[in-house]
Amino acid sequence: MSSYYLFSDFDMYKGFTAEVRDNLLIDIKNNFKIVFIASSPDFFEISDKYAKRYLGWFSDIGIDFKSSKVIDNRRDICIWCNLFINNNISK
Repeated sequence: MSSYYLFSDFDMYKGFTAEVRDNLLIDIKNNFKIVFIASSPDFFEISDKYAKRYLGWFSDIGIDFKSSKVIDNRRDICIWCNLFINNNISK
């Protein structure tokens, strides 16, 4: 089973609010992988910066993902679609 969260942004220094933290700790049952979908898919450095920041916030609350991906235009959209269809986003 997957959980989907749509985030905008949190305080850069405080990270997740207490309410979000509590819900994440309830909802995330495994820490195998997380996928970030870039809001600006052509700005790779910004996407990577935010993904790294969020991974740090997850780590701060005790959730350390084994794998993470950023979906952006570094790969063709057809490749991403195929990976989703085959449920193999970890490649």
